[in-house]
Amino acid sequence: MSARPPACRGPLHLAAAVDLPGAHDAASFVELARLAEHGALDFVTLGDGFARPGLDALAVLSRVAPATGRVGLVPTVTTTHTEPFHVQAAVATLDWVSHGRAGWTVDVSTTEAEARLFGRRRAAPRDALWREAGEVADVARRLWDSWEDDAEIRDVATGRFVDRDKLHHVDFEGAAFSVRGPSIVPRPPQGHPVVVVDATAEHTRDVAVRYADVALVRAASPALAGAARADLRARATAVGR
Repeated sequence: MSARPPACRGPLHLAAAVDLPGAHDAASFVELARLAEHGALDFVTLGDGFARPGLDALAVLSRVAPATGRVGLVPTVTTTHTEPFHVQAAVATLDWVSHGRAGWTVDVSTTEAEARLFGRRRAAPRDALWREAGEVADVARRLWDSWEDDAEIRDVATGRFVDRDKLHHVDFEGAAFSVRGPSIVPRPPQGHPVVVVDATAEHTRDVAVRYADVALVRAASPALAGAARADLRARATAVGR
């Protein structure tokens, strides 16, 4: 799945969710992804979150990747309580094993019960969490760029795997975290795996227009979908996208 134009300025995309609550076998997810691929859909999504029991979406789609050949694979990744460095490495790995078909849907965790699962910090206000999510998307792209395209040498004779001069620190300082880099995963085949944001709720739309390649909108009527699209377009114009 190649990167798309900025949110709300590109074409509509055909996608389907392959959520299967209660499923714990790879075959069920593979079957749905293949059906979507044969139906000429652009990508499939797989939801995830700390409040729902079940398999890890990133890991499941890494298993689906070798069983499919064209369809994009977009798991939900919760940025709250999760180290940004690990997030970008996992998404980059999915891009590698899928040969450049990875994306990720950015999400946050807002409840105190979910915060207690990790025990690192209390639940934060929703707006602060979405600002943090935007910073995670930002630093992920910087870390993917921390390897130049020809940084890998793979010279068996000299035992050199990488040209260290072509790895770069990102030295990112955000409101909630800092990351030095570089990444431990080589630059993904796409360069930047596709960032997806569910922009149905208004509080997610600023992040969508600043960082997303694809904005998803769930609407009960064409009028509501049109209103959401118009709002996204206005916000994108305001930030120069």
